[in-house]
Amino acid sequence: MTFNENKEYYNTYDAEYYLQNIKGIQTTAKTLRTLVTRGGGPVFFKWGRSVRYTKQTLDDWVKSRMSEPKTNSLGKGVYNA
Repeated sequence: MTFNENKEYYNTYDAEYYLQNIKGIQTTAKTLRTLVTRGGGPVFFKWGRSVRYTKQTLDDWVKSRMSEPKTNSLGKGVYNA
């Protein structure tokens, strides 16, 4: 598969590649398809029966799932930049 980061819309497999290889988020196309039906995934667009994502909607989803920066696993001593 050839990945083109400059495309305006990503299919599910491109979204998987982008999240895993560009953002370092381990998720699969299967998980993204499940989230389309159950909710909780990135905002998507439909083109007929096909699901499409934008880089911005994927980035926004990643940010929404991240915690605030922490200095330890107990959540104490939160880092303030």
